[in-house]
Amino acid sequence: MDPSTEVGTALWAMLAKLLPGAAGAVIQLLFVEKDLNRRQMAIALAAGVAIAYFMGPLIVSMAGITGSGKQQSIGFLIGLFGLKLTKEAFRLINSGAVTEWIKRRFLPGERS
Repeated sequence: MDPSTEVGTALWAMLAKLLPGAAGAVIQLLFVEKDLNRRQMAIALAAGVAIAYFMGPLIVSMAGITGSGKQQSIGFLIGLFGLKLTKEAFRLINSGAVTEWIKRRFLPGERS
């Protein structure tokens, strides 16, 4: 097999996984995050793509989603909402709400 073909195929497969999340992240930046400078926008775009790339397969697997169109839609949605959901998750963690929920759920006798 031709090594250049293998590399091209691998690059195309990676690009196909990155594009839906990148498209979602770009739309989120254009319509939601209007007060960011160029550096912040670049970091937010990279973060949105990374969140979609790494969380997409987990969600697809957990939900038992089959079909590449559906999987790409999940990547797009994660790219679109991933940064906002991450911000909210950190806000909840920092507020102590997550710790309290874990204590109530798994350690009913424990209170801080």
